[in-house]
Amino acid sequence: MAQADLCSYCDKIPFSEFAAGTRDDRRRVDKSDNTYCLGAASRILQSDCPFCLLACEATLLYRNLNSSRLPLSPGRDVEVVWAPRTVTRTRGGFVITGQEDVWLAFGSDSCSSASGASPPHSYLLPKLPVELDVSRVAGWIDHCTSHHICVLFPHTMMFGEAFPGLRFLRFIDTIRGCIVQKTEPVQYAVLSYVWGSYPTFRLTKANLDKLMVPGALLEFPRRLPRTLQDAILLAKRLNIRFLWVDALCLLQNSSDDLEKGVNVMDQIYERAWISIVAANGHDSNAGLPGVQPGERAGRVLVKQVKQGVSMGVYVGTELQLQRSVYETRAWTFQEHVLSRRILYFFPDSVVFRCRESEFLEVCADDPTLGRQEASLTSMLADAIITTDGPAHQYEVFLLYYTRRALTNDADALRAMAGILRRLSHKLRCRMLQGLPTSQFDRYVLLRGPAAGRRRGFPSYSWAGWRDSLGFLRIGTIDTRGWLRDQTWIVWYKGSPAGVVSPVWDPAENLEFVPFRGLRTSRTMPTLDLGPGPVDTTETSQAGAEPPRLYPYHLLQFWTIVIYVKLQNIDVFWPRGDLIGTDGRRCGRLGLDGFHETTFFESERPFEVILLSESQGDEDEVHWTVRPREWKAYHVMVIEWHGGVAERRGLGTVLKSAVHRSFSPGPVWKEVIMG
Repeated sequence: MAQADLCSYCDKIPFSEFAAGTRDDRRRVDKSDNTYCLGAASRILQSDCPFCLLACEATLLYRNLNSSRLPLSPGRDVEVVWAPRTVTRTRGGFVITGQEDVWLAFGSDSCSSASGASPPHSYLLPKLPVELDVSRVAGWIDHCTSHHICVLFPHTMMFGEAFPGLRFLRFIDTIRGCIVQKTEPVQYAVLSYVWGSYPTFRLTKANLDKLMVPGALLEFPRRLPRTLQDAILLAKRLNIRFLWVDALCLLQNSSDDLEKGVNVMDQIYERAWISIVAANGHDSNAGLPGVQPGERAGRVLVKQVKQGVSMGVYVGTELQLQRSVYETRAWTFQEHVLSRRILYFFPDSVVFRCRESEFLEVCADDPTLGRQEASLTSMLADAIITTDGPAHQYEVFLLYYTRRALTNDADALRAMAGILRRLSHKLRCRMLQGLPTSQFDRYVLLRGPAAGRRRGFPSYSWAGWRDSLGFLRIGTIDTRGWLRDQTWIVWYKGSPAGVVSPVWDPAENLEFVPFRGLRTSRTMPTLDLGPGPVDTTETSQAGAEPPRLYPYHLLQFWTIVIYVKLQNIDVFWPRGDLIGTDGRRCGRLGLDGFHETTFFESERPFEVILLSESQGDEDEVHWTVRPREWKAYHVMVIEWHGGVAERRGLGTVLKSAVHRSFSPGPVWKEVIMG
């Protein structure tokens, strides 16, 4: 059967010019230069045009990976845009408007995985084999080893320096087929995967001696989940003798062994020769598709669009990751971020990524290319290798980490501990319950609303909430100036043992010495509070009942408290308007834990504490370098429990609201917060 011709819409696209790269140097002042309308979606769905069929395939892939997006409206026009410098820097492709990271790419002229003499934008291989070409993977690793400094291999370090607190590190010896204990640094691979509900075979005190006998793991390989079986086989084929897998390298029934291992988990992943990421399936039995026969089907990747031009569809790495179960688990976040060299196994392809390069199994290899400069679907990939500074990294990491799920809530800080240690060093300050102390006024402004309370952690920290949390915009990119001029609270922390000390010692970072927040008077600085004074000479006590013992630090500070009512609550995105004594709206508040509490049902005024100055409602504030009027305050609504306050929401109020407070406010008050 003869192939259908291009339709009248697609026939206008100069495919050969795009494939050859002859249009790359054109000035693209007018977006229409590279944008082509394919007509209404209803027309495309009924078309037998080869490129329209590819567009339908791309749309179906995108919808399967992004179920939150609505399907194409039948009457709406579909546009494709040529993007010459977004895929692995110099390799271009078409993308349907609104369907980022699903690419319609030109096929390579060669069946070989080497790029050869193909045109610059012709790189999609003709087909994907049933089994992974392990020698090709070895070539990717060798290229990184020869040309980059990605891996922090500790061959020049003492064992105790590389893995503090450990006397030895256990590995699977893929040659001898058993567990071994090493007391010197060795080259090894690690496996990062999702346990799920599959009954994973585990290392215990009872079977340790047996599993250290050479050949022990070969006696019952089928008892191991498929992902572990495949990882052992892959490491062996890559000539990497040692493999670290948590289930078989940490004693799962020894709290001491687990704690020591978890404490250096970050070092284990960061110092690995390569991390094998099982980003397919939902448990440890999903396997690594392509390692063994029968685990994936081979497929044709490209089809002829017109004479001499073949094209196909593939999905970018970040979008594939976002739709995986792997990406939803909190423990895998740190493993992913800290790994320096990663081999991703997706359901139907493999991707290699280091800090400098990216190789895709479906694309011809070109060692001259670097990794993707910017992701269209995720800020995380860029934040991992960014040079923008640790504060930016911290905010992006937190945004992505807090949306992930934990089986055990007690692991909220532990699963992020390695990243927090590194950021603490870069920020030159300690962390308090996951918050950088040198910019504490900034980082208590956690943006929600948070869905539910996580017990065992304080409400002032992201660790105390189950939800994806970011930070309120403070209205300026000059964070240091804002800390110096728009904050006043002197923060103290009380330990579980009752020792009270400053939250932050500026001696840790001399750049912050002139900022408020420590070693200053507890007196409120001169602020524009509207008509009439607020008496700060007499302090209202935090509560009549002494605080009970808490497993974490309590905050102690003094600030102005006002009382306002809450109206016009949006129950779907829990937030509401703050109302003063004149009945007018004076602020906006996001409500935390709205669906698990009756706190917000009260018709009485709510107690709201002033935290720092703001430029207005969150909906109005934009980052700006121009000076603007600081017309509002960042505020927090609190609920008292036995003399200790808890956060119940965050927002902003106009400064004029201070003297529209219901009784007994405004008042200068001591606050103990957990």
